[in-house]
Amino acid sequence: LTFADVRILERCQLPTLRPHVLTVQPNRTQIDAYAAAMHRDYSRLIQLATYGHTINDRAEALNLLQPLLRITNNPVIAAAKWRELRQRINEHLNEQRKIVIFTTAVDHSRHLFNLLQGRYGKQVIRVYGSDSYAHPARQSEQERFEHIERFQHDPSVTIGVFSIHLASESIDLTAGSVVIFWEMPWQTLKVLQAVYRSCRPGAVYPY
Repeated sequence: LTFADVRILERCQLPTLRPHVLTVQPNRTQIDAYAAAMHRDYSRLIQLATYGHTINDRAEALNLLQPLLRITNNPVIAAAKWRELRQRINEHLNEQRKIVIFTTAVDHSRHLFNLLQGRYGKQVIRVYGSDSYAHPARQSEQERFEHIERFQHDPSVTIGVFSIHLASESIDLTAGSVVIFWEMPWQTLKVLQAVYRSCRPGAVYPY
């Protein structure tokens, strides 16, 4: 039984979602640099994505993507996102809400967790699959379950950083009433799956 079934949706009372989109705008120099890189390399990137199968093809694609990543991960943009996130977290914590944050990239998840832990201490937990720079390098299913249980039932744990790739698993995050995407995944289905980890039958908080 899934929410894709209209008959199920008709019989289930789900909280009403109030989506709010915040964007951090790059400056003109960054936009021009991004446009120039895309104009120069877009056709080759599409070709590599479609037909590239060898290690050399992947290496070439990564080399072409590096300038784009440097632009989009610009420290000025990252700092602005962090300031905005802190402000939103503080507002929601003042309302005694628990906050679910989803990340796509492993290194972003680790970096964000370290920033949050440095500011909010033991209020923050992180749930991920594997990360060679973290300890442990791989969270077992039991460890993930224990972290999720703490988020669900421990009043002192108010912020959870979760890998978007775990959203397709049957994890229960109904203690959270705020869902934040630090970055958006390419697949829109993952966004819905992530939101419904928290907004699902059993949730009793306003969203």
